[in-house]
Amino acid sequence: GIKDTHLFDPFSETWTRVADMADGRWYPTMVSLPDGKIVVFSGLNELTGDVNQDIEIYDPDSGTGWRFIAKTNMPLYPRMAALSPKDIFFSGPTQGTAIIDIENLLAYKASTMNFGPRWEGTSVLLPRQPGKVMVIGGHNRVTVTETVEIIDLNDSIPAWSYTQPLNSPRMHANAVILPDGKIVVVGGENSLPVDDTLAPPASVYDAEIFDPETETWSVMAAMQRPREYHSTAILLPDARILLAGSNGEFTAEIFSPPYLFLGPRPIIQSAPEEISYATNFELQFTSPTDTNAVSLIRLSSVTHSINMDQRFVPLADLTAGDGSVTIFGPASANLAPPGYYMLFVVNSIGVPSRSVMVRVTTAAPNCCVNPGDADGSGSMNISDITYLIARIFASGQAPVCCAEGDADGSGAVNIADITYLIARIFAAGPAPVCGPGGIGC
Repeated sequence: GIKDTHLFDPFSETWTRVADMADGRWYPTMVSLPDGKIVVFSGLNELTGDVNQDIEIYDPDSGTGWRFIAKTNMPLYPRMAALSPKDIFFSGPTQGTAIIDIENLLAYKASTMNFGPRWEGTSVLLPRQPGKVMVIGGHNRVTVTETVEIIDLNDSIPAWSYTQPLNSPRMHANAVILPDGKIVVVGGENSLPVDDTLAPPASVYDAEIFDPETETWSVMAAMQRPREYHSTAILLPDARILLAGSNGEFTAEIFSPPYLFLGPRPIIQSAPEEISYATNFELQFTSPTDTNAVSLIRLSSVTHSINMDQRFVPLADLTAGDGSVTIFGPASANLAPPGYYMLFVVNSIGVPSRSVMVRVTTAAPNCCVNPGDADGSGSMNISDITYLIARIFASGQAPVCCAEGDADGSGAVNIADITYLIARIFAAGPAPVCGPGGIGC
């Protein structure tokens, strides 16, 4: 691995050399953080071939290059998901998982997967269920598994639980979030080779779609070519899936999910090029149904069964038909790190529009004007306590501004914020602070 770093400008299609990392990395994991920085883990360095244990952060606005954070013991291609500017969830491939505070190098809410290690499996943030992560397939160096597990990081003591398994064991598969909030898994192999004299493991050709609401899998159409080690799969702007590559396989094919055969699609007529956090924007569209959902899906960066930044961000559930509507931007950067997203409108039977490209930008007014004002009324009072109780215990609406609902500034909206507001309103406790929000929003 080399330590060179380049920035790519997609508009001019040019590369610019910037400051080097401290040491080289072959097979690194890179994650976009909610504050716009990039954190890099693992990879083999260029000197010894050992796993690079340095955590480094790149700030594109600082002009100073990479900043060393700490050393940590990470495997190759750790599966990481950013929860806040400093908290990242590590979901394997080792059996042990945890939220890692990268600034203080603390691991908390640690948990162990039931199957064991899931080498060459994959993971995904569940759409519409902030704080839930799903791990899929992989192997324990003995058996390739069809098992799937889910963890809810909102729990005080999170634990992995099995959900319905895949219909076929898979390693080297890819998981792609769809505009309707479901997840398609494609490709992979169903067994490990026993020794070099045997034929390679069999490819898995059928796609499968997971519905997070019912936690069930449905078998879809079969691929035409094998998609195994080094294959990729990404969501296209027209809501189809592009599958490409595999060792020795130089083809690509496109999968059309079932929603494209259900009827006419919504059509987005106008949308802004940029949207800001907790700030309204105007969207104009037509749709064959009165009820429609608006959401964002972050652009993909996928390799070795890991989609580094993939996430689904719901924006609105509309019940007034089509036309010109006002949409509220993402509540916080913890839910939608800054960058480019595909904006989709999905009608009531699950048919998505073609997307438009929007940039979620940090150049937004700070939504945290009245800390503790969870219901967005303009002031903090007992109604905010009621609002949070409904949110936490009855799946009520998320705080209008996530950072204002996060009264104690912990980075999560949970029962502690209710306690904090009660102490403030009834016992002259400490004033709420502007927290980052995030989990529970």
